Amino acid sequence: MKRIMTAASLAVVAQAAAGQSSATLYGFINTGLVSASSVYDQSTGRSGTVVKMDDGISWGTSRFGFTGNEDLGGGLSAIYKLEAGFDTPTGKLAGTALFNRGSWVGLNGGLGTVTLGRQWNLGDDTMVGSFFRGGYNLSVFRLTGFDEVSDLVDNAVKYKTPVLGGLQASALYGVGGVAGSPGANQVIELALAYGNGPLNLGAVYHRRNDAIAPFASELWELGANYTFGVVRLRAGYANSQYPQLDGLLRRAAVYGVGGDYTVTPALVLSADAVYRKQTGSSDSAAFVRLTTDYSLSKRTGVFTNLGLLKNRNQAAEAFYGDGLAGQSQVVLNVGVRHAF
Repeated sequence: MKRIMTAASLAVVAQAAAGQSSATLYGFINTGLVSASSVYDQSTGRSGTVVKMDDGISWGTSRFGFTGNEDLGGGLSAIYKLEAGFDTPTGKLAGTALFNRGSWVGLNGGLGTVTLGRQWNLGDDTMVGSFFRGGYNLSVFRLTGFDEVSDLVDNAVKYKTPVLGGLQASALYGVGGVAGSPGANQVIELALAYGNGPLNLGAVYHRRNDAIAPFASELWELGANYTFGVVRLRAGYANSQYPQLDGLLRRAAVYGVGGDYTVTPALVLSADAVYRKQTGSSDSAAFVRLTTDYSLSKRTGVFTNLGLLKNRNQAAEAFYGDGLAGQSQVVLNVGVRHAF
């Protein structure tokens, strides 16, 4: 009888261990003052300097969220994440949905990870931060045809393999959800990432079908970085095909190089140079971005951003405003960030 009771007790303990779960509330607040020159308003036809308070320039949009997991036993776990972005200067949500920055649930185990819901795409997972500098403004995904370097996909199924020998493969499928047209609004992505010591490599293919017209946007991305002690060098390339309002397809290429220098554990200096070339024309745009980030503690820091954008010929890229052909722009930003 004693042995039976002991065995039963062990079984209860095992079940309790297998059912262990955790939930975490987290957040990030990032805001500062911005001065932007040559901000063009298409509705008035005027350009001028704007001084404002803004969010999401250095470390991305302010946010809060919930994340957690449950141990299901046998190396399998249930995982989930709900994240809402908001604008600190006004307190408004950064979008119409509550969990505008992601809402997904999935399973993680020895065969990899599967998640379902509204999720960041594979370009964001693979390229942003590692090869292209993050932060919404003053970044490569503000350029025409390259916003989907970092984007959220609704109704998405994402699968990531385990990391084997430094290599990980990923796939994403966004269900279109249009009756009678399975291909409309459909998103397909494939990615490979490799990390071995100081070397990291990444590649992403993205395709999004148009909802009505028979057009699709395509994006190829390649990246590499290498760390030399306190210095990390980054390089990225992307090639985009995207439909225009006139119904025609355009192609463009982006080339980016950058570096991060850890002066001290608290102080990091970053520099990036990005060049966009419109295929089949002489239109081009280039920008340089300089960033300083200083940590006052593990959770709090201050930062500066300087961005200089130059348009040539009919290129009309802009960090702020609608963009005007041949118009350049200078943006200066200082701010505070805090994580909780």
